[in-house]
Parts: sequence; structure tokens; C-alpha cells
Amino acid sequence: MNYNLFYFILIHYTFNFNFILAYINIVRETLTNFKDKNLLVITRFYPDGENLIIGDSFVKGQVDELAKNFNKIYVVSPIPYVPAVSTLKNLKFLSPITNKLDIKPDLKNYKYKNVEVYYPKYLHLPISKFRNEMGDNQFKAIDKLLKNQNINFDLIHSQFIWGSGYTGSKLKEKYKKPLIITGHGFDVYDLPFRNDYWNSKIKSILEKADKIITVSEKNVEFISKLGFNAEMIPNGYNTLFKSFEKSQIEKLKDKLKIPKDEYIILTVGNLIEIKNQETLIKSLKLFKENQTKNFKCYIIGEGHLKEYLINLINKYDLNDNIKLLGKIPHDEIPNWMNCCDLFVLPSLNEGNPTVMFEILGCNKYMIGSNVGGIPNILYDEKYGKILKNPKDEAELFNLINETYLNKKLIDYIEISKYADSFSWETICGKILKEYADVIN
Repeated sequence: MNYNLFYFILIHYTFNFNFILAYINIVRETLTNFKDKNLLVITRFYPDGENLIIGDSFVKGQVDELAKNFNKIYVVSPIPYVPAVSTLKNLKFLSPITNKLDIKPDLKNYKYKNVEVYYPKYLHLPISKFRNEMGDNQFKAIDKLLKNQNINFDLIHSQFIWGSGYTGSKLKEKYKKPLIITGHGFDVYDLPFRNDYWNSKIKSILEKADKIITVSEKNVEFISKLGFNAEMIPNGYNTLFKSFEKSQIEKLKDKLKIPKDEYIILTVGNLIEIKNQETLIKSLKLFKENQTKNFKCYIIGEGHLKEYLINLINKYDLNDNIKLLGKIPHDEIPNWMNCCDLFVLPSLNEGNPTVMFEILGCNKYMIGSNVGGIPNILYDEKYGKILKNPKDEAELFNLINETYLNKKLIDYIEISKYADSFSWETICGKILKEYADVIN
């Protein structure tokens, strides 16, 4: 036996094994070494402490999970400020401007656990000058807040490229801290491709990011067209969105006055064009004409199309079948999801909608449009069906009808297993690895 060769092999593999163990320990230490660090999150419309606005609940879900790994998280959500709004609205010659004003409530800063949330105000009017300067005005408001509150941070995470990403890039330049930008929806697939101005603007922001994340494979393709690489990490859902016991659902149906012997359809989204409730209503007219089974469709959300949708429901004689519920607190939506038989998301455009993961978390079947990240998530009919043309009410009717007729074939155990991969705990584990990369 060649003992020299034997000892060489033994020493070689022992060294490499110890090296691998040491590397694993370094990585593990890095991933758990944020406890002495502070994270600055910049986002739009962060949910407030008094439920005055629903806001971007997906950002809060992410923050709540990430907070377990940091010393402190500072969330900054700048709010547009319009001086003397009531006075301005009384001036008729300014009506073309003031009628477009989207005034947010006077949101109060608040704290919970190791998270501090701030709503600095910046001057804004819905005219091109202010739109183009929005990023700079947000930056000034945030920078002033950081100084006044003596906020120290080690890492910046901007949610949305414009204007949070722009603000983050300015803060990175000033404070020399690493920056991660997450692109979500219109800021990825729409804004950069409107004209040369916005194309150049978005590119200049992404150039300054240490890491770019986006929420769907489709978005990765759009960012690639701009000349950048992005990591795909989808949105997730929090533990509120889970499957309830059958007895609990029965009690909820009594409480919410949901009929127990009818097929229940649900959709959640602002009543605006892009959410496309109109096509859903038209498809339900066909469903009613072709089914003897009674059904109810509940639409959760508020928006400027409310009166139009009410008139459409009246026109098609669907008052007994479709109910507009208006705005419902986010923590009550799981109750409605658990009571439904089918969830429909007929949007004309999306990024990677959080509501999709929430309905999966509640172990429900869904129909979603062939837009954004929806087809990537609903890649198998075990989890949901894809509406190829969101404007085609006949196609949507066929999908609803097919799902209804085959409802006993839905494998809810498979849906539940699949949903686990989108819990915020799993998703934030991936985000923490990106943080570790840029901090190192």
C-alpha cells in the first residue's frame, strides 16, 4: 500500500472539510450578525398605526419578519404635503390641479417592538415640475428627519425604484451606506419605458444600487432590458393568512352573513381600472345565466370606480349576487378569504401581487390574469388557473364555470404545501442573504 498517497489524500480532504465547515460558520455568523445593525427602509404608503390607510401591507409583512434579525428598523414613508388645501380648492381657476389632489390623512409617527415608523412631509402638487422634483423633495424631507431624530443606520433598503430608490441613492451617496432596491410593478414594467427622460432617470438610480431585487421573473426581464441584473425574490404573506378549521369557517359565515349553501367568489383590490372588476362582473352575468346554483361574489376595496361598478351590477341584475364591501382592515381579510370557494384576480397589470400569496396561504384556489409574476406562481393548474386575456369576460366565465364544476377535484393539501414556500420567514431568509452580500 502506498502510505504516502494515503496520508496525502487524508490530509487534503481533512483540510478541505475543515475549510468548508469554517466557511459555513462564517456564512451562518454573517446571517445572524445583524443584531448589532440598524436597517433603514424607505417606502411609500407604509400602513399607519391607526389604520387610516391600508398602505403597502407587503412591505410591513417583510419588515415585521426582518425586525427579528436587526437591532432596530427605521421605516420612512414620505407623505406629499399641499399647503392650505381647503383654500386652494375654493379657487376655481386652480380646479384642474386641485381636483387631482390625492391628499393622505395626517399620519402620525409610531413605534412597535424594535421598529420606528416616520411620515415626513414634502411639498407636492400634481404638475410636471413637482413630479420631476419629487425625488429631491423626498430626499430633503428624509435627510432632515434623520438629523432631527438622530437616526443611525448601516444599510438602506428602498422599496420601489421611483422615488424611494432615488431617495435611497442620494442617501447612499451622502452617508456612504450600502443600498438595496426592490422593484415591484409600474416602476419596472412601465415607467422606465415611457420616454427617454424616465429611461435615463431609472437607469441612473439602478446604477447606484449595490443589489437589485425584484418580485417576478417577468420583472427580471424588464430590468435586464435596462442593462442590469436582478435577483428574483417574490413577495410573501404573514401568518394571519392561514387555513381555518371548518368549524371556525362556519361561525365566520354566520358572523359575516355569508350564505352557507351558495358558491362564494371573492376578489380584493382598489376599485380602479387596472384591477378590472368590470370584466369579473360581466363574466358573472354569464355564470348566472348558465348555472342553476346560487352564488355570491364579494368585492373588497374602495376607489373612484365604485359608482360605475354599482351601475354595472344594476344593469345586469346582479344585486343579489355581487356585493361591494368597501374598505376592510387588512387583518380581517383572512376571514373573508377562508369563507370563499374561489378567488379571482382579473388585473390588467401587476407586479407580483401579495394578495396572490395570501390566498394561497389561506389554502384557496384562484384564477389570475396572465400578467406580471402571476403565471410564474400559478404555473400548475393544481394551484390556480390563468386568464390569458383579462378583458375577455367569456374566457373568465369559462374558467369560473370549469372551476365550479370540478371543485371536488381541487387538492388543497398540495396548495397548502406550496404556500409554505412563500411565508415571510422563507422569503426574508433570502433577503437576509442579499443583505449579507452587500454588507460584506
